[in-house]
Amino acid sequence: MQVVFGGTFDPVHSGHLAMLHAVVETFPNALVRVMPNGDPPHRRVNASAQQRVEMLRLALPEHPRVLLDTREVGADGPRYTVETLATMRAEYGPDEPLIFCLGRDAAAGLLSWGHPERVLEFAHLCIMHRAGHLELPRAVSALWAHQYVPEQQLCASPCGQVCELKTPDVPVSSTQVRALVAAGQFPLPVPTAIADYIRDHRLYLDTE
Repeated sequence: MQVVFGGTFDPVHSGHLAMLHAVVETFPNALVRVMPNGDPPHRRVNASAQQRVEMLRLALPEHPRVLLDTREVGADGPRYTVETLATMRAEYGPDEPLIFCLGRDAAAGLLSWGHPERVLEFAHLCIMHRAGHLELPRAVSALWAHQYVPEQQLCASPCGQVCELKTPDVPVSSTQVRALVAAGQFPLPVPTAIADYIRDHRLYLDTE
Protein backbone atom coordinates (compact mmCIF):
# COMPACT_ATOMS: atom_id res chain seq x y z
CA MET A 1 0.00 0.00 0.00
CA GLN A 2 1.18 3.49 -0.90
CA VAL A 3 0.08 6.63 0.96
CA VAL A 4 0.82 10.15 -0.30
CA PHE A 5 0.78 13.04 2.18
CA GLY A 6 0.83 16.09 -0.07
CA GLY A 7 0.99 19.81 0.54
CA THR A 8 2.96 23.00 0.03
CA PHE A 9 4.58 22.78 3.51
CA ASP A 10 5.31 26.50 3.43
CA PRO A 11 6.64 25.96 6.07
CA VAL A 12 6.25 22.49 7.58
CA HIS A 13 4.99 22.87 11.15
CA SER A 14 3.97 20.89 14.23
CA GLY A 15 0.46 20.33 12.92
CA HIS A 16 1.81 18.65 9.79
CA LEU A 17 3.94 16.34 11.91
CA ALA A 18 0.97 15.40 14.11
CA MET A 19 -1.04 14.59 11.00
CA LEU A 20 1.83 12.52 9.61
CA HIS A 21 2.01 10.52 12.84
CA ALA A 22 -1.74 9.83 12.62
CA VAL A 23 -1.39 8.62 9.04
CA VAL A 24 1.49 6.29 9.91
CA GLU A 25 -0.50 4.85 12.82
CA THR A 26 -3.70 4.47 10.78
CA PHE A 27 -2.08 2.66 7.85
CA PRO A 28 0.55 0.43 9.51
CA ASN A 29 1.33 -1.54 6.36
CA ALA A 30 1.80 1.45 4.08
CA LEU A 31 4.81 3.34 2.80
CA VAL A 32 3.99 6.99 3.51
CA ARG A 33 5.36 9.42 0.92
CA VAL A 34 5.53 13.05 2.04
CA MET A 35 5.24 14.94 -1.25
CA PRO A 36 5.76 18.73 -1.40
CA ASN A 37 4.27 20.64 -4.33
CA GLY A 38 6.82 22.09 -6.68
CA ASP A 39 4.99 24.90 -8.47
CA PRO A 40 1.34 24.52 -7.39
CA PRO A 41 -0.92 26.15 -10.00
CA HIS A 42 -3.75 26.81 -7.53
CA ARG A 43 -1.96 28.71 -4.75
CA ARG A 44 0.91 31.11 -4.08
CA VAL A 45 4.00 29.84 -2.28
CA ASN A 46 6.55 31.97 -0.43
CA ALA A 47 9.63 29.82 0.14
CA SER A 48 11.21 28.19 -2.90
CA ALA A 49 10.59 24.53 -3.67
CA GLN A 50 14.14 23.67 -2.64
CA GLN A 51 13.82 25.55 0.66
CA ARG A 52 10.58 23.73 1.44
CA VAL A 53 12.24 20.40 0.64
CA GLU A 54 15.18 21.22 2.92
CA MET A 55 12.83 22.10 5.77
CA LEU A 56 11.05 18.78 5.32
CA ARG A 57 14.39 16.95 5.42
CA LEU A 58 15.07 18.60 8.76
CA ALA A 59 11.61 17.97 10.19
CA LEU A 60 10.62 14.47 9.09
CA PRO A 61 11.17 11.68 11.63
CA GLU A 62 13.58 8.87 10.90
CA HIS A 63 11.04 6.15 10.24
CA PRO A 64 11.35 3.11 7.96
CA ARG A 65 7.93 3.78 6.41
CA VAL A 66 8.23 7.55 5.91
CA LEU A 67 9.82 8.77 2.67
CA LEU A 68 10.34 12.27 1.28
CA ASP A 69 9.16 12.12 -2.34
CA THR A 70 10.27 15.12 -4.42
CA ARG A 71 8.95 14.05 -7.82
CA GLU A 72 6.73 17.13 -8.15
CA VAL A 73 9.59 19.48 -7.32
CA GLY A 74 11.51 18.37 -10.38
CA ALA A 75 8.58 18.77 -12.75
CA ASP A 76 8.75 21.39 -15.50
CA GLY A 77 6.12 24.02 -14.75
CA PRO A 78 2.93 23.51 -12.74
CA ARG A 79 2.01 19.91 -11.94
CA TYR A 80 -1.55 18.92 -11.12
CA THR A 81 -2.18 16.34 -8.41
CA VAL A 82 -4.27 14.22 -10.73
CA GLU A 83 -1.30 13.98 -13.13
CA THR A 84 0.98 12.81 -10.31
CA LEU A 85 -1.56 10.23 -9.15
CA ALA A 86 -1.99 8.95 -12.71
CA THR A 87 1.78 8.51 -12.97
CA MET A 88 1.89 6.67 -9.65
CA ARG A 89 -1.00 4.40 -10.65
CA ALA A 90 0.91 3.45 -13.80
CA GLU A 91 4.02 2.85 -11.69
CA TYR A 92 2.37 0.63 -9.06
CA GLY A 93 -0.09 -1.19 -11.29
CA PRO A 94 -3.88 -1.55 -11.16
CA ASP A 95 -4.18 -3.44 -7.87
CA GLU A 96 -1.99 -1.53 -5.38
CA PRO A 97 -4.00 0.54 -2.86
CA LEU A 98 -3.00 4.19 -3.30
CA ILE A 99 -4.23 6.80 -0.80
CA PHE A 100 -3.86 10.55 -1.21
CA CYS A 101 -4.03 12.39 2.15
CA LEU A 102 -4.56 16.09 2.60
CA GLY A 103 -5.79 18.47 5.29
CA ARG A 104 -9.41 19.55 5.45
CA ASP A 105 -8.48 23.15 4.62
CA ALA A 106 -6.75 22.03 1.42
CA ALA A 107 -9.70 19.76 0.61
CA ALA A 108 -12.02 22.77 0.87
CA GLY A 109 -10.29 24.20 -2.20
CA LEU A 110 -10.40 21.05 -4.31
CA LEU A 111 -12.68 22.57 -6.93
CA SER A 112 -9.86 24.94 -7.91
CA TRP A 113 -7.62 21.99 -8.76
CA GLY A 114 -7.15 20.59 -12.25
CA HIS A 115 -9.76 17.86 -12.87
CA PRO A 116 -10.53 17.11 -9.19
CA GLU A 117 -13.32 14.75 -10.24
CA ARG A 118 -10.66 12.38 -11.62
CA VAL A 119 -8.69 11.95 -8.38
CA LEU A 120 -10.64 8.82 -7.43
CA GLU A 121 -9.87 7.20 -10.77
CA PHE A 122 -6.32 6.70 -9.52
CA ALA A 123 -6.40 6.81 -5.71
CA HIS A 124 -8.46 6.88 -2.56
CA LEU A 125 -8.83 10.25 -0.83
CA CYS A 126 -8.18 10.65 2.91
CA ILE A 127 -9.31 14.02 4.31
CA MET A 128 -7.71 14.82 7.65
CA HIS A 129 -9.49 16.83 10.33
CA ARG A 130 -7.36 19.72 11.57
CA ALA A 131 -7.85 22.28 14.29
CA GLY A 132 -11.03 24.24 13.71
CA HIS A 133 -12.92 21.40 11.99
CA LEU A 134 -13.48 23.40 8.81
CA GLU A 135 -16.63 22.30 7.02
CA LEU A 136 -16.17 21.29 3.41
CA PRO A 137 -18.12 23.29 0.83
CA ARG A 138 -21.24 21.43 -0.24
CA ALA A 139 -20.03 21.30 -3.85
CA VAL A 140 -16.86 19.50 -2.74
CA SER A 141 -18.71 16.99 -0.57
CA ALA A 142 -21.14 16.33 -3.41
CA LEU A 143 -18.33 15.12 -5.66
CA TRP A 144 -18.05 11.94 -3.59
CA ALA A 145 -21.28 11.82 -1.60
CA HIS A 146 -21.72 8.06 -1.98
CA GLN A 147 -18.08 7.00 -1.63
CA TYR A 148 -17.30 7.69 2.06
CA VAL A 149 -16.08 4.63 3.99
CA PRO A 150 -14.17 3.93 7.25
CA GLU A 151 -10.41 4.45 6.81
CA GLN A 152 -9.58 0.74 7.28
CA GLN A 153 -11.70 -0.11 4.24
CA LEU A 154 -9.32 1.74 1.91
CA CYS A 155 -6.89 -1.15 2.21
CA ALA A 156 -9.27 -3.51 0.42
CA SER A 157 -9.28 -1.85 -3.01
CA PRO A 158 -6.89 0.21 -5.16
CA CYS A 159 -8.86 3.47 -5.49
CA GLY A 160 -12.24 5.13 -5.69
CA GLN A 161 -13.24 5.79 -2.06
CA VAL A 162 -13.05 8.62 0.49
CA CYS A 163 -12.49 8.62 4.24
CA GLU A 164 -12.20 11.29 6.91
CA LEU A 165 -9.41 10.77 9.45
CA LYS A 166 -9.40 12.52 12.82
CA THR A 167 -5.94 13.81 13.72
CA PRO A 168 -4.72 15.61 16.87
CA ASP A 169 -5.89 19.19 17.18
CA VAL A 170 -2.73 21.27 16.82
CA PRO A 171 -3.95 24.86 16.33
CA VAL A 172 -1.37 26.07 13.84
CA SER A 173 -1.22 26.71 10.12
CA SER A 174 1.52 27.71 7.71
CA THR A 175 -0.25 31.04 7.22
CA GLN A 176 -0.05 31.70 10.97
CA VAL A 177 3.64 30.78 11.08
CA ARG A 178 4.44 33.16 8.24
CA ALA A 179 2.47 35.94 9.95
CA LEU A 180 4.34 35.39 13.22
CA VAL A 181 7.68 35.61 11.43
CA ALA A 182 6.68 38.77 9.57
CA ALA A 183 5.60 40.33 12.89
CA GLY A 184 8.82 39.26 14.63
CA GLN A 185 6.96 37.09 17.14
CA PHE A 186 8.95 34.14 18.47
CA PRO A 187 9.08 31.29 19.43
CA LEU A 188 7.33 29.68 16.47
CA PRO A 189 5.04 26.61 16.62
CA VAL A 190 7.49 24.60 14.51
CA PRO A 191 10.36 22.24 15.34
CA THR A 192 13.49 24.06 16.53
CA ALA A 193 15.42 23.08 13.41
CA ILE A 194 12.75 24.68 11.22
CA ALA A 195 12.69 27.88 13.28
CA ASP A 196 16.48 28.08 12.93
CA TYR A 197 16.26 27.48 9.16
CA ILE A 198 13.62 30.21 8.75
CA ARG A 199 15.74 32.65 10.74
CA ASP A 200 19.02 31.77 9.01
CA HIS A 201 17.53 32.08 5.52
CA ARG A 202 15.42 35.14 6.40
CA LEU A 203 12.22 33.56 5.13
CA TYR A 204 8.71 35.05 5.41
CA LEU A 205 9.81 38.51 6.51
CA ASP A 206 7.55 40.28 4.02
CA THR A 207 4.61 37.88 3.78
CA GLU A 208 1.10 38.07 5.19
